[in-house]
Amino acid sequence: MNLLSPTLLIASVAITAIVFAIVAFFSRAGLRRIVGVLLAAIPIIPMVMSYDRIASEFGWWHYPSVTAASAPLAWYVAAALGYGAALGLVGWRVIRRWEMRGLLVFPLAIFPFRCGT
Repeated sequence: MNLLSPTLLIASVAITAIVFAIVAFFSRAGLRRIVGVLLAAIPIIPMVMSYDRIASEFGWWHYPSVTAASAPLAWYVAAALGYGAALGLVGWRVIRRWEMRGLLVFPLAIFPFRCGT
């Protein structure tokens, strides 16, 4: 399977956008909150791209399926939608529901999932 095929890249962004829409619907976030998390996710893209370029330059890590210093833009957009925006809405809902306990537990709950990426 070619991980860089345009069809797969478009599908990854589309599926992540659908997951984000589902999370937005079930979190009952208003338009202002949805726009806010989407705008907050935008800086994640160049930030992670620069981390990947620096890491590739120093030989710390690279993507085996990519010969360039960074992955295709679609991978970063999908990550920003999934990890940035969708988890932002989930975190907002958890913290709103459980207040300080949610604020303390939510980062610990998502930590195992972030360690694998």
